[in-house]
Amino acid sequence: MKFRILVMATAFLSAVSLYAQTSNDALRLSDPGNLSSARALGMGNSLSSAGNDFSSMFLNPAGLALFDNSELTISGYNNNLKNDATYYGNTLSNSKNSTDFSQIGLVYKFPVSRGSFVLGVGYNKSKDFNRILQFNGFNFGTTSMIQDLTSKNSDFAYQAGVSFAGASNDSTLIRGKLQQSGLIENDGGVNSWSVGFATELQKDLFIGGSLNILNGSFTSKKNYYESDPYKNYFALQLDPTDANTKGFDMFSYYDRIAWDISGWDAKLGFIYKLKDKGTIGAAINFPRYFTIKEDYTLSSIGDFTTTRYLSDVGNSSYEYKIRTPFEFSFGGSYNLEGLLLAADVKYIDYTQMEFTDGLTFADRSNLNDGIKTDYRAVLNYNIGAEYTVPNLGMKVRAGFMMMKSPYKDDPSEYDKKFITAGIGVPFEQIELNAALAYGWWKDYGYQYQSADTPVYQDLKSTTVMFTVKYLIF
Repeated sequence: MKFRILVMATAFLSAVSLYAQTSNDALRLSDPGNLSSARALGMGNSLSSAGNDFSSMFLNPAGLALFDNSELTISGYNNNLKNDATYYGNTLSNSKNSTDFSQIGLVYKFPVSRGSFVLGVGYNKSKDFNRILQFNGFNFGTTSMIQDLTSKNSDFAYQAGVSFAGASNDSTLIRGKLQQSGLIENDGGVNSWSVGFATELQKDLFIGGSLNILNGSFTSKKNYYESDPYKNYFALQLDPTDANTKGFDMFSYYDRIAWDISGWDAKLGFIYKLKDKGTIGAAINFPRYFTIKEDYTLSSIGDFTTTRYLSDVGNSSYEYKIRTPFEFSFGGSYNLEGLLLAADVKYIDYTQMEFTDGLTFADRSNLNDGIKTDYRAVLNYNIGAEYTVPNLGMKVRAGFMMMKSPYKDDPSEYDKKFITAGIGVPFEQIELNAALAYGWWKDYGYQYQSADTPVYQDLKSTTVMFTVKYLIF
């Protein structure tokens, strides 16, 4: 027998497990970020073969060997994410900001008689999970979150008064046709604490590597609402045994996921100087190995004419491990009378993402099978240019980035596209750099498992970044 009173949190473990991990958790950690230095961002992060920037530590460590001087680098950024979400023909817009340091690094160029030997150490915020989604629309169909929860015998529907216990399974009188709205906010990021080296292995051939200790956090808060503005269910008693469940007004559902992230990865790169002022390079980003400690919280509320039902708070904790795919990068650059042109391509096979430990064997197998079915390999590319103004030393930059959607059969409008611009102004020992990156893409998602219409999203990202370089002669 069920009760609409407080019960032990352990009673919710079965319900929580139905909604916790998805393949999107692996994608969140596998999708490449675009935070770096202002110089690299202004050139579309196309510097894997050009080097001479602290971003080489994360793009291609061999680029450290191309530094002209030792230097200290500090970078900060602001990101604004705007999301226009359309649900059943109704569009809502919302935006969210994130501000943080993106890089703090020290590169030391050893004085050697031949070749080059360089060490680097520092911090880079490789990912920012800044995201927001707000939607509101009337669902003319026959599905709802209430029905979805009820089909799983969830106590969150029962304790909110919108379902009732049957002989073997829960039932509900709700049959869709509800106003549905929600607000989802994501925060956090992944930080890399890195040490790297680069050396001239033989004339004009450079090799470098880096080891990165990863940590970070991710928080997602979802507030979801279903109401009955046309009083389709107002006259019904939603539980035949409880007269207080007459006069249904609103059902609300709160969902919070909090991650503590730790892990590591390594990179290896090569650069070869061509005789005609050009370079070519290649880099391998070995899989990142993440350990996730997750806290998951759920609760619900049912509002009726005379009564408000509050569910207990369901708390669950998980620990599991995720391995991301290999990333293979290839690039080239060419310097022509003060104009530096650079281009990179990166290959990522998202079907290599894997839940490697934790959870149950069955859950891991289902998640990994879904990854093989839903994802694909992609080829991303970055192009950029930097022009040094004669007699001034000032540098102007521009670039473009294309990050293909990892999902099978997604059309091109779901690819992330960025145009970038930047400027660098040198002084005696200090160089000031600024960059702007504007990105746009589309996305969609279903708010519960049985939903028949997704929320369509039109996203725009604006990042402003500043970098101060202090040259150590």
